Amino acid sequence: MKTIYKIVTLVTFCLVAINSYAQNKRIDWIHGLGGDATSWNSTADNYFAARQIPTFTNGQYATNNGVNTMVTEVGVTTTSSLNGTGIAIGHSMGGVAARQLNISNSNRWTGIITLGAPLRGARIVNAVRDGEAQALINNATIQLLRGPKAGSTLFVLNPVIGYLFISIAFWGSIYSNEVAALVVNMLINKLSLTPTTIADLSPEGAYMTGIVSQTAPKPKINIWGSETNPLLWRLIGTFTQGDDEKGINTMNTIAGVYMIAADAEFAMSWILFPAHAYFDWRGNEWGAGRDWVLNTSNDAWAQLIGAAYSQTVSGSTPKMICDYNYYYSVCGTTANPDACRAACWVSQPYSYTNYIKTESDGVVPASSQRNDGGAWRDVVLKAEGNINHQEHLRWDRIEPTLNRVFDQNYDGANNVFRINRRQ
Repeated sequence: MKTIYKIVTLVTFCLVAINSYAQNKRIDWIHGLGGDATSWNSTADNYFAARQIPTFTNGQYATNNGVNTMVTEVGVTTTSSLNGTGIAIGHSMGGVAARQLNISNSNRWTGIITLGAPLRGARIVNAVRDGEAQALINNATIQLLRGPKAGSTLFVLNPVIGYLFISIAFWGSIYSNEVAALVVNMLINKLSLTPTTIADLSPEGAYMTGIVSQTAPKPKINIWGSETNPLLWRLIGTFTQGDDEKGINTMNTIAGVYMIAADAEFAMSWILFPAHAYFDWRGNEWGAGRDWVLNTSNDAWAQLIGAAYSQTVSGSTPKMICDYNYYYSVCGTTANPDACRAACWVSQPYSYTNYIKTESDGVVPASSQRNDGGAWRDVVLKAEGNINHQEHLRWDRIEPTLNRVFDQNYDGANNVFRINRRQ
C-alpha cells in the first residue's frame, strides 16, 4: 500500500511540475526584414492576455546591415532569456537571426519557432540585385500601356469613359506606374535590402551555404506558409490594405476594365469590317494588358521568388524511316536482312520544357521556410489556411497555428512549447 502511495505521489508531483513548467513561458518576438517594434504588436498583446506568459520582448532590430548586426541587437535585447525559460518566435529574417543565436549559444532559449523564415535563403534578394525585379516592373509598364497607346473606340461611344482609356498619362499613373510602385515600394524597398543583407540572404551566398550544416540541440519548430494564386496580387492586397482578397479585387477591377476596352475594339472590327485588322489589333493590345494582370504577372512573380522554374528535358528516341513493306519484304531478300533493317532506324532527338511551380508564402519558397536539407530542423508545421509572408504577423491568421503549438496538439518537442491558457 505504501508503495502505491509513493507511486501516486511521485506521478502527481511530476504532473504538477510539468504543468507548472508549461505555465510560465517568456516569449521573445523577433520581427523580420524591414519590420519594427510594432510588427508583432497585435499577436504579442493578444497572447500575453490569453496565455500564461509572464513577460515578453518585442524589440526593434536593424535588418538592413546583414544578419550578424541583427543577431547582436537581438542578443542584447533578449539577454534575460539566458536563464532557459524563454521561447524565441522569429518571423522572416528574425527566424534566421534566432537560428544563429541558438547555434552560437544553445542556452539562450528553451525552444525556437520560426515563421516564414528564409532558412535556406530568399531568391527575391537575388532578383533585386540582378535586375530581375526591375525587369518585371518594366514589362508591366510596357504591357499595361499597349492598350492606351493604341487608343480606344470607347471615346467615340462614351466620351466620359473613353477619355480615361485614351489618356496615356492617366493609365500610366493609375495602373502601370501604380502597380510598379506597389511591387517596388511595398514588396522590395520595404524589405530594406542593402548589399550586406542581400549577400547574407542569397541562397547561394557564403552565409547560407556556411550555416546549412550547423545545428543546436534545443527543440525548434519551422512553421511555413503557403499562399494560393494569384501570388502577386494577394501580396499587394496584404501589404497595402491588410487583406489579400482586396488585392484580388484590385486585379479583377483592372483586368475587367481592360476587357471592356478589348471587347469594344473586337466589336468594332466587325461593325466596321473594312477596318477589321486595325480594330482587331487594338483589341489585342488591350488584351495584352488584361493577360499580364491575370496571368503573366503571377507566373513572373513566382519565378522571381524561386517558387517556379523551367526544366528542360532532352534525349533521343528511335525512329523507323523505312516503310513497312521495305522493312519486312525488301530487307528479307537481301544478303544481310538484320543489317538492312538496322539501317531503317535512326535516333530522333527531342526536347521539351516543363514549367514547375512549388509552394511558397509569396516571398519565401516552402523549401526554404522548412529548411529542407538543412541540419537545423526538428518539427516542421504548415501554417493552417492559405497564408502569405506578411500574414504570419497577423493575429487572426496565425492564431490557429500557434494555438496548436502552445496547446501541444502535434507530435514532438516534449512540452517545451506548451503555454497554458489564463483562467
